[in-house]
Amino acid sequence: ILVAWCGVLFTYGVAAGPLYRTESLRAIIGRECLNGNWLFPVLYGEPFLTKPPGQYAAIGLCSLPFGDVSAASARLPSVFAATAAVFLVYALFRRSLGERPALLAALLLPTSVLWLDKVPSAEIDMTLVGWVTAAVVCAHRAIEGNSAKWWILALLCVAGGTLTKWTAPAFFY
Repeated sequence: ILVAWCGVLFTYGVAAGPLYRTESLRAIIGRECLNGNWLFPVLYGEPFLTKPPGQYAAIGLCSLPFGDVSAASARLPSVFAATAAVFLVYALFRRSLGERPALLAALLLPTSVLWLDKVPSAEIDMTLVGWVTAAVVCAHRAIEGNSAKWWILALLCVAGGTLTKWTAPAFFY
């Protein structure tokens, strides 16, 4: 049910039109990753350090199978991050409350207008939501089981969020 729900909500509009707002900037810098600039963002041959390289590298990785960045491949990191967030919320609630409340929480999570606007876009926002959700779920598991493995995973997710947007650690206070 969740796979179909995410497929309908998140893939609608992925290839429906040209890149808009700052999506084209993200796609251009993501294309530079395909040219070998994976460690730091490059725009027209110059370092572009206003944002960290996480989203651009994700666009590059999603575009690797196609050989070039397209509107659809530039938007795929947001689709994957949103889908991961839905399944992480489902897993968290399933462990705590059971199957039906978890399914309800996961089905309702992506139904706000803001989610439906941000998921099929090449913006940083939904990728950051995916990292924050993963960090919170891993931290919950670490507290629940007093496990170093889950703490390490939670902190790796914080690092992933920071590599997506410099201000990410503010979300973890």
